[in-house]
Amino acid sequence: MSASPASAASSVHPPRPNPSGLVVRTSVSKLPRSTGPRHSPRLHDYEKLNSARSSGLDRTTLRHSRISQMRPDLERTSPNLQCYYCRQGGRIIHCIKCGRAACVSSGPMILCLPESVDESKWECWECTERTGQMSICNPPSIASGGRVTAVDTSALVFLNVYLDDRIERHAVNFLQSIIESRYLGAESHLKIIDVPFTHLGNETRELKVKQQIIQSFARERDCRLVFTIHTHSDPGTGFLQWSPRDMVSFTEIVEHVLGTTALSDFTNSLLFLVTCGGVVDHCLQDIRRWSNNKFRAVIAFKAPNLDASEATCAFLKPVLVYHLFEKHPLISAVQRALSEDFLRHTDIYVATDGRITLLRNAPMRSRPNGLDIYCCGQVPKYQNHGKVANVVRYLCKSPAHIGGRYLKVVLENPHHFVSIPIVTGGRFRYMMKMLEEIV
Repeated sequence: MSASPASAASSVHPPRPNPSGLVVRTSVSKLPRSTGPRHSPRLHDYEKLNSARSSGLDRTTLRHSRISQMRPDLERTSPNLQCYYCRQGGRIIHCIKCGRAACVSSGPMILCLPESVDESKWECWECTERTGQMSICNPPSIASGGRVTAVDTSALVFLNVYLDDRIERHAVNFLQSIIESRYLGAESHLKIIDVPFTHLGNETRELKVKQQIIQSFARERDCRLVFTIHTHSDPGTGFLQWSPRDMVSFTEIVEHVLGTTALSDFTNSLLFLVTCGGVVDHCLQDIRRWSNNKFRAVIAFKAPNLDASEATCAFLKPVLVYHLFEKHPLISAVQRALSEDFLRHTDIYVATDGRITLLRNAPMRSRPNGLDIYCCGQVPKYQNHGKVANVVRYLCKSPAHIGGRYLKVVLENPHHFVSIPIVTGGRFRYMMKMLEEIV
């Protein structure tokens, strides 16, 4: 009597050992469709899955396996083996309360959690924030240029004053999203205050309420302040536009918005003037005064038509990340944030302790001393650079030039210039001088 096909298949392919204790169906076609919601497993279930994979089970079978002790909230917070914060794999651990996943550093590989974290006691920042407890480490951050774990999430007031139009509002929203992402799990340490310019006139009651919020927040803890002003400036007077018809000085805006708030209540305070260059043309003395014993630093821009989105994305964002969250000194953070494209767009003024530093693009071929070179109304052609005599030679391209067509430009003090190699080849060269030294 011949054996049935089913018994023959079982004799040829005996059941594989399953030391993990999982109940696994070997016939994928007979797997029932799950009628309930899909959930992600806990950490010990991942260990069972790994042992099942080592026994040779196929991926489809594992995907349809029944996993014990499933949590309905894990599909939303920690899908599969992915870190919730950086969406990467690697060695991960799970929050002992909600099961949220996070990757752990290993040797030179720096990930979201330090290597010393105890996985049997770790609670995610959302759970510690909810219960009011102290987290054993800072929330992770993916900063410009690399991943860091020690992110400074001490208290911060992020105050935005802006002209309520589409471009300025988009720049403000971008900065807010960057700040909020760094305070993931520490939301109680962050206070974001938005003040459209309409609140400076008619709605003074709402402005006073916001001033009280800032003052009470700063009194309760050691706090930092970032104050940004996004608007247009008058190239003739340097005044800032705060309504379709009215222009006021940036000093009046700062004093009106802060009210009785004392800047001495903050451990660090920064003022960013995201405006066109009329401010630095006419108000350098005011910028110097506000940076002396008031704000820790004031940063402004020279471009006559500043691109607010470019200034925010290409410069302000990395400065805030490097200085506020990674604790680099301000000048170091500014230098790391510089790019050749952005310095082509605008000069940058950084005022600290009553001293103003100018940063300006200074490529050797066209602006060796930070100023444009013209001859007969044209830009001359670069010839060579005499390193010994510190002289750059150019050739006038105008056929109507009278006399010798070769020009010599003597370089200024080399200590005023910084030259760094760039990935695409060549060097990025810029000028960095104290304002008093500028002729």
